[in-house]
Amino acid sequence: MFDRFQVEGDTFPGDSAIEDERVAYCEGDAFTAFIGVAYADSMYATSGLTPTQSSWDQGDREVLCTVGDPAGQTTGSLKGINQ
Repeated sequence: MFDRFQVEGDTFPGDSAIEDERVAYCEGDAFTAFIGVAYADSMYATSGLTPTQSSWDQGDREVLCTVGDPAGQTTGSLKGINQ
């Protein structure tokens, strides 16, 4: 995990809307700050964990951002890798 944020609102916005927020956040300034280059210029990909309807109903609003090599070759931290 390289960053996290809270989804706003009282009503579950749906899986697609939460995924859109995850992508916008995790592939934006948070990615650039962590990796050292913009997402579009990087060889790495993001994923993450997002609330589900069930976890939302229990108060979960947290989205976790993760980053890794799409080929699965990541070992250790990618902080400041500039690739």
